[in-house]
Amino acid sequence: MTNHDKELLLQFGQDLPEDRRRRFHHIYMARRKDVTPAVLFALFLGGVGAHHFYLGHTLIGVLFVLFFWTFIPALIALVEAIFMSLTIKGRNKQIAQNVLSEVELIG
Repeated sequence: MTNHDKELLLQFGQDLPEDRRRRFHHIYMARRKDVTPAVLFALFLGGVGAHHFYLGHTLIGVLFVLFFWTFIPALIALVEAIFMSLTIKGRNKQIAQNVLSEVELIG
């Protein structure tokens, strides 16, 4: 668990009762994305959009697959690999917000 994960768990889970906090923590940890696989996917399979499929951006991944023969997606993937940490932080924050709303809705 990264420091960013700990910050998100504190930020989103602090006002929840203990049982909901545990549920939030469990679901968030199962859905969160990790930087290392995303960077490796972008570097080695970025030309076919593997990192986008990993992040749940299916449409962009399909576009990468359709245009992989131009090598443009591979170049874009190299740039995206550099900024992957920021992308993952934003994605994990979205995931935490979605999990929080699910936990509050379920009760």
